[in-house]
Amino acid sequence: MKNSEYEKIEFKGSKKGIIIDLKDEKDYDFIVKSVISKIESSKSFFEGAKIYKIESEFLPEENKDNLKKLITTKFNIDIYNPEDEKYKINKKQKDDIKIQENKLIEESSKKSEDDISIEMKKIYTKYISKMRSGDFIESDGNVVVMSDMNSGSKIVSGKDILIMGNMNVGAKAVAAGNVVVFGNLFGFVHAGSDGDKSSYIAAKNLSPTILQIADVIAEAPEENEISDEVNDKVESEIAFISENRIILETQIGK
Repeated sequence: MKNSEYEKIEFKGSKKGIIIDLKDEKDYDFIVKSVISKIESSKSFFEGAKIYKIESEFLPEENKDNLKKLITTKFNIDIYNPEDEKYKINKKQKDDIKIQENKLIEESSKKSEDDISIEMKKIYTKYISKMRSGDFIESDGNVVVMSDMNSGSKIVSGKDILIMGNMNVGAKAVAAGNVVVFGNLFGFVHAGSDGDKSSYIAAKNLSPTILQIADVIAEAPEENEISDEVNDKVESEIAFISENRIILETQIGK
């Protein structure tokens, strides 16, 4: 799928859930395919999330409802219910937490309250609506930023990090797992911070101040000789380790 097609669909964060913004009139089947593809590309980050609404000036309400139902059927994603404002955890997460609680109770005689508290924290994915300058987020689980990550902000995650906007110069993301940016990546990013060399970094455009995976730091890129015409077709870039060097792979649409 071409990058220009992806740009017609934007995922935005709000306190009530994810907003899917359809910016341009397209065939309904194409919209469905694009939305499903984008969610599947970062499936783990959407686990337990909620769809607040679908914004579109051209799509009929019936199609919006059908798209919501399709998303909730295919993925572990809920639809926002105004009567359930305080409901933050879906059924699967509740079951997981119950299982974890039972295990903790069985082992409570062997562990301190601090140990139990740390294990419970690992269950959750932390959703952040905005990352302003000076904000610092630390979590044992996944972290999802629903907008841009501004200069001077920092995230440290014990699992994966997803940024649904741009990661600006001066922002810093450190994850034990992977780092995925839906927009442009210009900041400092370190994946596999615990030494996992299978971790990767992906973004629409990778132009970081520093890029590091495990203990390997990328060399400064050489001058880009790709033509503007080819750059316009770039869908995404991904960095990973191969033979103890960071390799940058570019996905180019047809």
